[in-house]
Amino acid sequence: MNLMKISYSRVTSVILAVLAPILLVGLTACNRPSYPADRVAASVQELIKKEYGMEGTAKVVGDTLYLDIRLSELTTTDAKKLTKVMEEIQGAVLTITRVALSTDASLKFLVLTGNDPAWQIGLRIIEYLQDVKDYFYQRISRGDYEERLIFELEYGGDAQLLFAEQSRVFPGNNGSVESYVVPNADRGMSMNEFAGRLIVSQFNTMNRSNPFLSVVLNNTKLRYVAFQDQELIIKAANQMSASLKPLTQKLLIEQTNKIAKKYSAFQIKQIRIVGEGTQSMIIPVPPVIHTR
Repeated sequence: MNLMKISYSRVTSVILAVLAPILLVGLTACNRPSYPADRVAASVQELIKKEYGMEGTAKVVGDTLYLDIRLSELTTTDAKKLTKVMEEIQGAVLTITRVALSTDASLKFLVLTGNDPAWQIGLRIIEYLQDVKDYFYQRISRGDYEERLIFELEYGGDAQLLFAEQSRVFPGNNGSVESYVVPNADRGMSMNEFAGRLIVSQFNTMNRSNPFLSVVLNNTKLRYVAFQDQELIIKAANQMSASLKPLTQKLLIEQTNKIAKKYSAFQIKQIRIVGEGTQSMIIPVPPVIHTR
């Protein structure tokens, strides 16, 4: 059972199903915020506890609203238990979306992080709040909105990186050692990080949803590392053979161009794929003509 495929599809469907009433309340009550800026985090925690019986830790950093939750039974084969887990994820996403749309706080990004400590499985869902509003006002289609939702799934030690800022050390372009700091809730989200994560998320989603492509790519999974000086730095989860590099480069360029056209504030010149014991792979990104 593909948890990423199920989670992405179900979470997106539920968000879209309840989007209109939430937006109507939030956008028509702009002079009377239901959740004042100084109580955004507390409101999220109270709301998710009251309506879903879940414990969560929320905080606002800059213009980003974060919510961390603990999940269980992510690896269950019991359909009823899996449904309950999915309802918890959906409830958490809807809670932060609802609060963000009904507050006078200046918020741009929503980040939900959850994990199952027993099995070291972690997930992160990220939304750009303007995308939510644009979908409601029919500036973007449902399909376009779904392509703007970031879904990350990690297992083992990498799952813990979803919760804590750490430095990752990889070989540089000429074999030199370089250290990249992984941005997280202590810094807040930026458009460059959001778009960079979206590129990686779309690549992985495309890989998982197309079984033929997955076979060709040998189930290659990419992970976002950092965005520095207009360079997106990512890591391949497994060793990438020379024969896979041209296809990987082609798919990444396609996704980068597609996403860069959606967000004019996103500026990128190249992509660097790093890995332990291998030379970095540099992918130049041609200039993109923005449509937004």
